Amino acid sequence: MKNEELRMKNFYKRISLLVVCLIFHSSFFILHSQTFDLAGAGGYEVSKDLGRFFDASLSQEVRFNQNVTNYCRFETTAEANYNFWRKQAKVGVLYSFINKENSDYLYENRHRFTLQAAYKHEFIKWKLSWRGRFQTTFRDETRGDYKINPKNYLRNRVQVDYIIRGSRFKPSLSCEFFYQLNNPDHNIIDQIRATVGTDYVLTRRSSLEVFLRYDKEIQVKTPAGVLMLGVFYKYKF
Repeated sequence: MKNEELRMKNFYKRISLLVVCLIFHSSFFILHSQTFDLAGAGGYEVSKDLGRFFDASLSQEVRFNQNVTNYCRFETTAEANYNFWRKQAKVGVLYSFINKENSDYLYENRHRFTLQAAYKHEFIKWKLSWRGRFQTTFRDETRGDYKINPKNYLRNRVQVDYIIRGSRFKPSLSCEFFYQLNNPDHNIIDQIRATVGTDYVLTRRSSLEVFLRYDKEIQVKTPAGVLMLGVFYKYKF
């Protein structure tokens, strides 16, 4: 019992340190942002292993901006992956249907197609993972005037998970870079995303994910920063 209490105290100390680091990181960028907003997100994901090598999932997400007072996005994503190297690596495809408020304050439907590859490796108490994605998003020209359509990105995310044996908590910290590919002016990294969060295991098949995420635009004329709190329910068949 004492060992369990000690592990929980150490866990809360580490989570507190991660949150403080993210807040400090976010505060630095907020000071260098021309606009800043608080946002919220919620949703769910259902997934299933399809034999030894394949898995599939379906997720839905809703987002609010303007200090969590305005609905700005609804997204449905279907994902399928092929796993290999004892499930340490995978390649997959995703399709997302997105209903999003654009810069003209109109809601438009978008279609996003994504190819991804990922690799993870566990150490004693840590799991280090990388995920690369190529995504292309087709936007509705009748609802907005776009110089680039479709808009293509190459995304790279590095994530560190801390493994607490026997605990329901699965904390993680990640950073992701968005590299724009088909900008006629110049291709650049125009967004950075930092996330700290944890999964909390509810049952053998279900869990709750809670995270704090900061998105920061860079190398643009009017950089924006968004701090988002998210809560997601996950169920695995």
